[in-house]
Amino acid sequence: MLRGIYISATGLKAGLKQLDTVANNIANINTVGYRADITVNSGFEEKILNYAGKEVGKLEYGVNPDINYLDLSSGKYVPTGRNLDFALVGNGFFVVETPAGLRYTRAGDFQVNRDGYLCLPNGSRVLGEKGPIKIDNEELYVEKDGRIYNKERSRYIDRLRVVEPVDPVALEKVGGNFFVTAANNVRPGNALVLQGYLEQSNVDPNREYPALLESLRYLQSNARGLKVQDELLSKAVNDLGKVR
Repeated sequence: MLRGIYISATGLKAGLKQLDTVANNIANINTVGYRADITVNSGFEEKILNYAGKEVGKLEYGVNPDINYLDLSSGKYVPTGRNLDFALVGNGFFVVETPAGLRYTRAGDFQVNRDGYLCLPNGSRVLGEKGPIKIDNEELYVEKDGRIYNKERSRYIDRLRVVEPVDPVALEKVGGNFFVTAANNVRPGNALVLQGYLEQSNVDPNREYPALLESLRYLQSNARGLKVQDELLSKAVNDLGKVR
């Protein structure tokens, strides 16, 4: 009976993580360059394999929420006509400088700060091959390989630093639409740079809204199961204690 309670409890835990993941995806449906998360749960069969060769009596039941996997597929590319909007076509990330160190992002909605540096709306400076890119409010012309010129193409400024992960699984979300990974897990990227475009979030509403309802139903089902198990346990304890 206690195993029944454990199964329902682990189901609730997995359902809550799934609900949190789906809700976060939906909340970022309009976030530029956002990458959706996918939660995969391990079930009974995986547990059997994981416990092979371990002590007898240690086997668990139910499901456990595993790590979130990143959906690295591209979002839709939308023309904006804005000179400082950029999108990457292919695998790759822009590199930005933050107070916490280097971060990677697909968001290309850049602007110029008061010091003349290209940056994100949150102030993080965009990096080129020479370091932070300074343009002093000039209008830019950017080649598809990331080389930046003034509008007349008479002066070379820098080249957008674009990298790609060696192992995408090692990418970690750290908030603010940023990713982080070990320095030895990045290499120069070959993604094409589109000026005047933004990449939309790759969150698919047709997948997420049904998943939201499914998560809610899953939680309700496990909550009911936990309640039934609790009532049965209570009844068993009370009945066993009666003198007949």
